[in-house]
Amino acid sequence: MPISKQTFDDHVFGRTAETTGERWIAVQQGQTVGWAPRRAFTGNSAEAVAILSHQGIDIIGRDHLGHIHASINALKDFPPGDLVTGVGWNGRHFALQDATVFSPKGSLPFAVVLEPIAGKNDIAGSHEKWLERVATPLARLPLSSFCLMLAFVGPILSLTERDSNFGFELVGGKGRGKSTLQRLTASIFGGIGAGSSGRYLETFDTTLNALEPQLRNHADLLLILDEAALFFAGSSDRQRAAQFQAFAFKMATGDEKGRMNASRARGIRMAYISSSNERLEDIIATKSTTASAAGDRFMTIPVPDDQPHGVFESLPAGYASGSALAQSLISAAGKHHGHAIRVFLEALVDARAADQKGLRKRIKRLVEQFQENVGIDLNSGTDVRVSEAFGLVFAAGRLARDYGALPASFRNLGTAVARVYDMHRQAMAATLPFIERLQEIAEKPETILLSKRRAALTAETLEAAPAFIAMKRDHREALITVEAFVRQFPDHLRLLKQREVGDLMKRDGRNDTCWRALAKGIDKKRVYVFRLPPLEDRNSI
Repeated sequence: MPISKQTFDDHVFGRTAETTGERWIAVQQGQTVGWAPRRAFTGNSAEAVAILSHQGIDIIGRDHLGHIHASINALKDFPPGDLVTGVGWNGRHFALQDATVFSPKGSLPFAVVLEPIAGKNDIAGSHEKWLERVATPLARLPLSSFCLMLAFVGPILSLTERDSNFGFELVGGKGRGKSTLQRLTASIFGGIGAGSSGRYLETFDTTLNALEPQLRNHADLLLILDEAALFFAGSSDRQRAAQFQAFAFKMATGDEKGRMNASRARGIRMAYISSSNERLEDIIATKSTTASAAGDRFMTIPVPDDQPHGVFESLPAGYASGSALAQSLISAAGKHHGHAIRVFLEALVDARAADQKGLRKRIKRLVEQFQENVGIDLNSGTDVRVSEAFGLVFAAGRLARDYGALPASFRNLGTAVARVYDMHRQAMAATLPFIERLQEIAEKPETILLSKRRAALTAETLEAAPAFIAMKRDHREALITVEAFVRQFPDHLRLLKQREVGDLMKRDGRNDTCWRALAKGIDKKRVYVFRLPPLEDRNSI
């Protein structure tokens, strides 16, 4: 007797994702429906079989797979579908990494075909306790509140006209609390550590090829990268510089490689923040146009070494030290996390659905308000791009507070963001050649010109002076106290290693400083002494 051909009861149909243009295949067995991208059925279809198996759809044997292929080939139409296929915005819907989808009231997606990422959006405790014990103590600390506001920028980027992503690097020495601040920011999205509490942060221990999945997994959100020192660690300085420059542009563009059978690659919108002991610009170590453009989109926020509490500019009432504050905040964030972004997204998707045009106008108005308040050069593309990025942090913070994702105690948002913006601008001024920075200090009205017969000056005057100028026969000397040098050159440790600086410096033997008498009646002080070109017609005291 002839063997009858096996029959299968699978129902196969297709849809085209409205947001990406990619074709998807649905395979239904009984009440179970599994989805896989059309491209996964190429070759031996191993990728598609694995994806469907994970969703409870079993394809067993070559005959069964042949039946699925025949059904797919018979499909005449792939009508548009309201599909949630990736993290971030999917039309009107927004998906977190754990495949939680936020939709406008009264609206549900046709299907959710997003693979959850374990541990990224874990929830613990309550939002009320997070507001009280994590966010509120940080409300009056500019850098800390800035980072919490930054967490909400990603979801609003697609509501702006900005054509590139942007991010920030926290730069400072070890033990300044940079990683602590990143973990507190991560508590907006999920867990702050390994284990059962989950971990939202990522480390810089990656390569450019491995970076694309990270971009995709943080679309329309905030990518938090810790320990930049791990990126291409062990490589030569030249290789590392090239990789960091490529990284900066990869992050700025958010371009994703095109996929077979997808009508367009998905442009990933996102914000990002990293921590490092050295600036990206110093690692790249070049003054090229491309390096400067990278710096426009990956902005430095310095954590000064002389700031006693590290990332915390001051201590809220009830905390004896910066370490005590950090321990309290980390403990609270470990118990209460993952709620704030959900509160924000629930309100945002409704606001966008109700009046997207009005929401766009509000965001734009807030950005322009910030730019007007800080004052920018509208003829400078760099000033416009950088101030726009900071303005978007301000706008995101205002929305987050209005939506209840941040506490009402976040009152002076514009002042906090302006303070961090000023920190960034000061850091960028540090990229000028040392001689130019030194001459600017020499020309300050507060700088004191010394005569041969030292005048009587108070200790307070000496301490406040940015520098002292001593006139020599064929040149000038700039004398700067150790305290003033550290204060005016946050990058002093790097500068003192540069040949350019060493060539201008007078030394006392092997010591970088010299003993000098700055005023009558006051003991000699250790000062840095630098040679300057002569300057005529300056009145002495």
